[in-house]
Amino acid sequence: MPRIMEPVSFSDFDDEVLRPPPNAAEFLAAADARTAPAEAARAGAGAGVVAEEVADGRMAARLRDYLTQFEERLGKRFTHLEELIDQRCTAIDQRLAGIDQRLAGTDQCLDVLVPLAAHSTILMAKTENQFHRDPDDLEEVPFPNGLLPWGKTVEGSASQGSVRAEVELPALSSVGAVHALDTPQTYGYFRGYYPNDSVPSVSSCKKLILLAIGRPLDAQ
Repeated sequence: MPRIMEPVSFSDFDDEVLRPPPNAAEFLAAADARTAPAEAARAGAGAGVVAEEVADGRMAARLRDYLTQFEERLGKRFTHLEELIDQRCTAIDQRLAGIDQRLAGTDQCLDVLVPLAAHSTILMAKTENQFHRDPDDLEEVPFPNGLLPWGKTVEGSASQGSVRAEVELPALSSVGAVHALDTPQTYGYFRGYYPNDSVPSVSSCKKLILLAIGRPLDAQ
């Protein structure tokens, strides 16, 4: 005949997990005691994360403040630099204006001195040719505008309305060189020495050229 198992009582087990607590309050207190270490660990971990996040936020704020201050200082430096450049440019402009004024005065002086110098040079060269030079050893006499004509290329036409013809002027180092001038060369010399006169005949031009270089006796 099979043995009938006797009823099991909770009092037969020592494991307190299997033993129901005397009441619900004790049961909840025991559960809280078991889970408290894990929750404390999780709370500690969460606090560490929060602390790291707070530290990172403070570092970012300090970095933003530093960059803002650096940008402000850099802007002030650039502003100061621009002011210095403007001041230097203004000073340079003022100096250049003064130089322009002095150059204008120099140009006015040159406008007066150049014709005087040319006139003096012409008189000296003509006097030298007339009284101190042989007919075969003449000095170069400038045009009234100061141009030394020997070897220069000038217009050799008889008048302004004629066909333009440029010619190279030979050296008039002798009376014979004047007589040897061809027609364009004669016109070129005449118009150089007498820029405001009408061009006469070739023979008359050569006589006037001899007068212009200081040989009046050879022009007769």
